[in-house]
Amino acid sequence: GDKERNGILRLIRSAVNGLPDWRTIVTVRTFDARKSRELLGLFPPGPSDARSSEIPCRHFMVPELSPGELEQAFQQVPAIRALYDTGSQEFRDLLLVPFNLRLVEHLLQDGVSPDELSQVSSETHLLEKYWERRVLQPRDTDDRQLLLKRAARVMVEERLLKARRDQVYEASMSTAWQELLSDELLSIPQDSGYVTFGHNILFDFAVSKLLLDRDPSKLAAFVAEQPSRPLFLRPSLLYHFTSMWHFQRDCFWGNYWDGLSRNESHLRPIIRLVLPAAIVNEARALADLKPILDRLATDEKGSEAVAFQVHALRALGTKRSALWAEFIHATSEHLHHHFAWEAGALMLGFCKDPELSAVIPHCSEFGRRLLDWNLNSRGG
Repeated sequence: GDKERNGILRLIRSAVNGLPDWRTIVTVRTFDARKSRELLGLFPPGPSDARSSEIPCRHFMVPELSPGELEQAFQQVPAIRALYDTGSQEFRDLLLVPFNLRLVEHLLQDGVSPDELSQVSSETHLLEKYWERRVLQPRDTDDRQLLLKRAARVMVEERLLKARRDQVYEASMSTAWQELLSDELLSIPQDSGYVTFGHNILFDFAVSKLLLDRDPSKLAAFVAEQPSRPLFLRPSLLYHFTSMWHFQRDCFWGNYWDGLSRNESHLRPIIRLVLPAAIVNEARALADLKPILDRLATDEKGSEAVAFQVHALRALGTKRSALWAEFIHATSEHLHHHFAWEAGALMLGFCKDPELSAVIPHCSEFGRRLLDWNLNSRGG
């Protein structure tokens, strides 16, 4: 929320100005490092070898695991090497994130077969496997879900990543409580009366599974309870919609078109960022995008949907440029000012990449249609 963000900025400003002989280091998400003018204004430009045009001050990017670091993991858990060697490229990419490596190791220890794990293709799939194994399959699943739901609800209501133990714990569910702690789904910081999730990602996923409703109206009402919820719950919302994409596709599109028809300001981040991001991350074939193309041919909501997808692509990037070049080419049959020029800029970026020769025909045909549309709309 704005109040909390401003408080953190005041603390940083106090450290920078009040401790001139000290070095102040801020750990921050890449988005804020690039976009927060207040934050960037507190730090002078760094040496040329430690800055970029987007982040002018001295900074260090935390990358995915290197091949050497991944080899260390293979030496510690040889079974993961076998999974890596037989898995898809998408699964291999997942293993470049330490938290995902940890989940895979735990699932192997729990007896999940390597063949089953090697079919995992996304972070959400991996978390679904973990949730199923450690929350849904145990005999005390009802108690586990109730305790996790209590913890998640308190944290969401208080906008904190911790809850007082007495707000969550119940003596009649002590066995489930101990098992959640043993399985590292929950954690109690040392000498603390609080409980946290074992990792922030587990909190985000628990919220998506236990608090977010698949009914669009109920979801909208829940998000509206606090102005900061669309921001605070953005990762949970992304997991929520990604799960629907994979397991209840009709429900996903129902939420998508319902969101597009709403005008409430608190829903705009979901409509413009989260839903399009889920599609950018998970779409694999043009058939996945057919509902947008069909809507584009019938009414203006379709052109808005294309615009949001183009915005998401430009913000997030994609490793599936060929798919999205084919999609944008398909939109050229119904060009609209909502998206035409930004789509053209995106296609221009695609065709400049020498490794993407497969997209050139799509880019060329889209360019011709864009020129014709522009000339005809001007009466030329």
